[in-house]
Amino acid sequence: MMKNTFVLPALLGTLLLLQGSCSAMEPYLTLYSERNSQGSSFTLFRGSHYIQEFDDKAKSICGVGVWFLYEDPDYAEKSTFVQEFIAGVHTCQDLDSSTSALVSSARYAGTQDIYEDSLTMYYHSDHKGPEYLVMRDIDFVRDVFEDVASSFVITGSSAWTVHEHPGMSGKSACMKPTQQGNWYYGIFDVADLHNFDNDMVSSVSKGCNSKNIVRYVPKHP
Repeated sequence: MMKNTFVLPALLGTLLLLQGSCSAMEPYLTLYSERNSQGSSFTLFRGSHYIQEFDDKAKSICGVGVWFLYEDPDYAEKSTFVQEFIAGVHTCQDLDSSTSALVSSARYAGTQDIYEDSLTMYYHSDHKGPEYLVMRDIDFVRDVFEDVASSFVITGSSAWTVHEHPGMSGKSACMKPTQQGNWYYGIFDVADLHNFDNDMVSSVSKGCNSKNIVRYVPKHP
């Protein structure tokens, strides 16, 4: 299925600024059974969800944050990817004819505050499979996430660097977010990281600590 990406513009004047910093904003996603945010609704908060109660019903959505929506219930590698929903403030969107009434699961990337610096790593491309949330330097990504990460999401203004070997050594790639109003985010597949192969990440550092720098460019500015 073709992947659709909706990057939704921030609405100026709706964010509360406290001494130059944004106040905390909790992510959510509301699904509606009809277009134009009408009909019955079902609201999700951060995390991953199999939407059994609203399976294949959503025709429009409203929300805040970085969300991924899937046609299948389990986000596994075989899962059909439907679309990305990206919004720095409350925004609504009708699903088009190729995705309407197909969503069975949704997952959020980041923490309970959309402005907080974070890196989420995923087993597979298109943000499928298990995930690993990073909020600080990780000298050695042990156990289930060593040498498996294939896609990434950044929230917050900080760049993040992935490294080939433990101790922030070997090949590396720095991922920088884009800015949308007062909010920052970035979405990457490992193919976007020049000279950095799939299933290679063994350590992570906060900040831009590599000469191999990739800045996220929205597909639909």
